[in-house]
Amino acid sequence: VLRTPLDGETRLQATLLRLECDAKGIIFVVKAGEQILRLRTATFNDMEITTYNPEVKGDITCGVRKPEDSVVVCFTAKVDSKSKTDGLIKSIEFVPASFRLKTEEKD
Repeated sequence: VLRTPLDGETRLQATLLRLECDAKGIIFVVKAGEQILRLRTATFNDMEITTYNPEVKGDITCGVRKPEDSVVVCFTAKVDSKSKTDGLIKSIEFVPASFRLKTEEKD
């Protein structure tokens, strides 16, 4: 039921650590394995936000996530040294902590 990544998008399961907000936009800081990614968007309206976790309620707000959330993100990789970001976030889906994203196996 997860959003299917569009051409050029990467989908991965991660942990949402925090949201950094300022006049230039919003940066979602996520941890995937040992890698920390900073994914930006201009506004919440420029992306899809879905929750499949009944424990996630209310509005999403800026700051550190306590507790941290298990998420699946889709983004386009675009390193921006000026904003120190790794890409443009297209969607974030909140999933239960027990959820595991299946990887597509190619023969």
